[in-house]
Amino acid sequence: MTIRAPYARPPALPTLVAAPPRWLIELLGEAPRRRVDDGPTRLGGVYVRRLPQLSFVEVEVSRATALPPERFQDLVADVYLNIAHRLADEARHPVRFWSYVPDIHAPMGEGLDRYMVFNRGRYRAFTSWYGTPRAFDHTLATASAVGVEGATLTVHCLAADEPGTPIENPRQIPSYHYSTRYGPRPPCFARATRPARAIGGRELLLVGGTASIVGEESRHAEDIGRQTRETLTNLEALLAAANASIEGPAPQPSYRFTALRAYVVRADDAAFVLEQTSKLFPDTEDIEIARGEICRRELLVEVEGIAALGNGQS
Repeated sequence: MTIRAPYARPPALPTLVAAPPRWLIELLGEAPRRRVDDGPTRLGGVYVRRLPQLSFVEVEVSRATALPPERFQDLVADVYLNIAHRLADEARHPVRFWSYVPDIHAPMGEGLDRYMVFNRGRYRAFTSWYGTPRAFDHTLATASAVGVEGATLTVHCLAADEPGTPIENPRQIPSYHYSTRYGPRPPCFARATRPARAIGGRELLLVGGTASIVGEESRHAEDIGRQTRETLTNLEALLAAANASIEGPAPQPSYRFTALRAYVVRADDAAFVLEQTSKLFPDTEDIEIARGEICRRELLVEVEGIAALGNGQS
């Protein structure tokens, strides 16, 4: 096993920045990053990279933290709808989102934090994009939303020429069915997406940010050991659900993780998270880890990644 995670121990642990995971950087290769007109939304910067069957869209908005709640919500909706219009022009469909939210826990009035306001904007955009929330169960792509330093809101979208298939975790309520306990509008994402075609020559499962949540509730507040184990149990359950959805005669190949990226709130927890993750998924080729904020204050760790279809399962 090769773990390309040179930041396992402080003080070398990097602070998360708005950059794609390494597996995606390698996939994009030398595809040119082209700035495109951001249209009537006047977003700070919109960039597109194109591959034969894929597009990667990046939207960056500086000074996002200076906006009051309603304007920040409007901004988030504009970002996602800009991506929607961009992909519609290219006949592409989102299969994976990454959102890098500055000062994600900042209070924004009425008992809401910035992530809750972000979710209101994202919900509004997806309702417009797909016509109705009733379509979310078969349209939403998987996603991660993590907190970063600075004032810039960044959203990345990987899109394909065919829509993917959402996969849910049986241990968790679909995010778009969360109660108002976690905000007036729910987060909107699938737990994983299975692209319709091979990516980079491999049949992949794209796994979104996964944390210590069962049902809709956070588990094991402030306990990194139990949170890490619960998170890894959720990843195992998600792989099992994806494997169970494979059609065809037995025996079927199964998914195994090939690349993972972990986010930890406390630098001192990085070595433990890396150790436990590599122990459970020993065949993983690449594990990244960085320090960043998780969408809920009580959560200390989140893990995302990709799994490839093959004849063995870790």
